[in-house]
Amino acid sequence: MGELMNEIHDYWTQRAEGYSDYNKQEMKDDRRTNWKKLLQSSILEAFPGRTPEDIHVLDAGCGPGFFTRLLTEIGFQVTALDCTEEMLREAQVNLGEQAGQVRWMLGDVEKIELPDLSFDCIVSRNVTWNLQHPREAYKEWFRLLQSNGLLLNFDANWYHYLFDEEKKAEYERDRVQSSEAGIDDCNVGNRFEVMEEIARKVPLSRQMRPDWDVKTLREIGYQFVIPDTKIWEQVWSEEEKISCASTPMFMIRAHKDDIKRRVVHYWSARSSSFLDQRREELHHEINERWLREIRKKLPEGQALKILDVGCGAGYFSIILSGEGHQCTGVDLTPEMIRAAHTLAREEGVSCEFKVMDAENLEFEDETFDVVISRNLTWTLPHPQQAYREWLRVLKPKGRLINIDANYGAEDSTRMEDLPTDHAHHMLGNAVLRENNAIKRQLSISFQKRPAWDVGVLEEEGAEELTLDFRISDRVYLEKDQFYNPTRLFLLTADK
Repeated sequence: MGELMNEIHDYWTQRAEGYSDYNKQEMKDDRRTNWKKLLQSSILEAFPGRTPEDIHVLDAGCGPGFFTRLLTEIGFQVTALDCTEEMLREAQVNLGEQAGQVRWMLGDVEKIELPDLSFDCIVSRNVTWNLQHPREAYKEWFRLLQSNGLLLNFDANWYHYLFDEEKKAEYERDRVQSSEAGIDDCNVGNRFEVMEEIARKVPLSRQMRPDWDVKTLREIGYQFVIPDTKIWEQVWSEEEKISCASTPMFMIRAHKDDIKRRVVHYWSARSSSFLDQRREELHHEINERWLREIRKKLPEGQALKILDVGCGAGYFSIILSGEGHQCTGVDLTPEMIRAAHTLAREEGVSCEFKVMDAENLEFEDETFDVVISRNLTWTLPHPQQAYREWLRVLKPKGRLINIDANYGAEDSTRMEDLPTDHAHHMLGNAVLRENNAIKRQLSISFQKRPAWDVGVLEEEGAEELTLDFRISDRVYLEKDQFYNPTRLFLLTADK
């Protein structure tokens, strides 16, 4: 080990007993329940259909075993790794009879002597901030994760105040408020000056986090990196919220594999009912309302070449083909494309349908007069890339029409405002929970929409942007089976 690594090892060796006492206190109050619930829901949502017993989790930098114990109680297959012998001993004592269910490893989280693809999930708490080479640790964890693996990292800007005068003032204010509140201040004592000296030497004390982590994880290859800077509100005690007010804990959820497979699986399961609903919609009064809205956005008297992106069962392609336009519909889900072919044959219209990724279109530049989409962008992992592609395939002066809603802010399981014959009542809670789980993995769910969309399109060079927030009022006149309780926006942009 190098000199700094020796300092870190020696410090945590001497802190092991005191840190274990802190974990024991966490086990006695609401933090145990709050953390356990968070870990269980976060991990199981990433692996639909699997039980905890089938999921292998690495607790990286396990310390005295707080996460290790909770994960084992839930039923996960747990490996606990720490660089400090004393921490592992404390952890084994704390787990008691459950210690035999855990694989214990003494080692460096930056270089773990295990084969590739060893784990489904890696969790870490308060570890990355005091690593010599945090980027290397993130790369190592990436190597160890299965192709659909999940990383959950909980940390904070614990010692950024050493390099930022404003944060220093906030930190000192925390000390005063902790003293006035008469609480046990975890930032005082325990050879704290030694830890500060180490913190001056490790790289992350100087970084603004979680921004640094998000950027680094994406560079390494994690597909979906979503920070939650409010997670401390769920898991911290009232005392922690006072003593650590200037250093709030964040959670970073990062997925190794592309979520597109999960999205395709979700829409595959919905393709049959989706076909039935679109079939009914084509012969309902709402059909003419949709046509009326779209006609207003198209140049009059022209037969247009239109791309329907995320076409689903082909609804927009079919109704616009009936208007005399040449329509091509693309969707990533093969079952949806088969449904679109079926519906087009039933309606006697000629459309072209292809399985294709909306973010990576297989068309030449400047192919279409219009690109239209409905309820797609909220499902995309890389929506800015999609907008860039849509503008690329548009002809000069071509028009992009996107009808969507801020679905990421909605709970799909809430159906109080929906009629009894609505499609969501037919889907079942499991499907709706999966909808929510997918949304939580998509960065667009955490954007302010459609302001975010407008900003992206302007950045990509689009012009003449318009927004219509009243389209729901004109289309959904009844609370029937087609009713959408989430208000739509209609966004147009010209190339």
